[in-house]
Amino acid sequence: MDQEGVVRVDQMPHVDEDIKPIIDYFEAYKSYIDKLLANNNEIEGITTGIPRLDTITGGLKEGELTVLAARTSIGKTSIALHMAMQAAKLLKKQEYVCFFSLEMSANQLINRMISIEVNETINNIIKKQNTELLHQGINQIVFLNILVDNSGNMDLNILKKKISSICRKYKMKCIYIDYLQLLRGSKVTENRTLEVTEISRTLKNIAKDFNVPIVALSQISRKVEDRQNKRPQLADLRESGSIEQDADLVLLLYRENYYKADSNNDLEINVAKNRSGSTGKVTVPYQVNTGRILI
Repeated sequence: MDQEGVVRVDQMPHVDEDIKPIIDYFEAYKSYIDKLLANNNEIEGITTGIPRLDTITGGLKEGELTVLAARTSIGKTSIALHMAMQAAKLLKKQEYVCFFSLEMSANQLINRMISIEVNETINNIIKKQNTELLHQGINQIVFLNILVDNSGNMDLNILKKKISSICRKYKMKCIYIDYLQLLRGSKVTENRTLEVTEISRTLKNIAKDFNVPIVALSQISRKVEDRQNKRPQLADLRESGSIEQDADLVLLLYRENYYKADSNNDLEINVAKNRSGSTGKVTVPYQVNTGRILI
C-alpha cells in the first residue's frame, strides 16, 4: 500500500486462481456425476430422517445452506435434533454431524434427544423413577457420531475457526446451528439487519468452502401473528437481512395446534425454496411434549 492508501497490483491476492476454463472442472464433475449414477435409487445428500421430505429435497446436500424457520415453540430444535440423530445412525466410523447449540446447555440438549428417542418427557421419567426407560434412551444416543458445541455466546469468526477445526479432524457430513439469530457478526454494529445479512452469507460461504451441508435454524418475524393465515411464508424471511436469498433450501414449519387447541398435532413442513429441486409440503404426526416425529 502506498502513502495514499492505494493497494498496488503486486499486493493484491491471486484472485485469478479461481477463474478457470470450464473443462478444468470436469474431472471433479465426473466424480460427482458418477456418484449420483451409482446411487440412482438413493437421495443425493444426507437424510433429513423424514422419507417424504427426502423425496422432495434429495436430502441435505454438500455445500448448501438450509434454513429451518418457524415462530418460537413450533418445534425447530426438535426437528433439527431428529434430523441429526437419524443421519448419525447411518454414518460410518469416521463420519460425524455437529450440533451447535447456542441456546441450550448440553444437559438440556441430551434431555431433548432422550425424549425424542423414547417418546417420553424427562420430567415424567424422573417423576416415575423410570430408570429403565432413561437408560434405554441414553443407550440409543450415547454412541451416535454427533459432536455437540454448547458454548453459546459466539461470533462468526469463532464459528468459522471451530468448523475449520472439526472438518480437519473428522469427515463432517452435516452441521446444525441452533439458531442463526443468536450468532453475532464479525464486527460490532447497531444495524441488526446488516448483521443478520453478514451471518447468513457467511454461513453459505462456510458450507461452500468446507463442502458440507449447513442447517441453520431461524426465527420468523412476529408479524405472522397479525395475519389470519399464520403459516410462515418466504416473505417473512425477507425482513431479516438476506436469509432467503442466501439459502439454497428453506423449510418453513407450522403447527395448527399451536394456534387452535382443538386441532391435531400434525407438523407441516413447507419446502418453500429449493434451489436444486422441487418445492412442496410434507405433513407428519408430531408429539408436542416430547418432540418426536411419529413416523
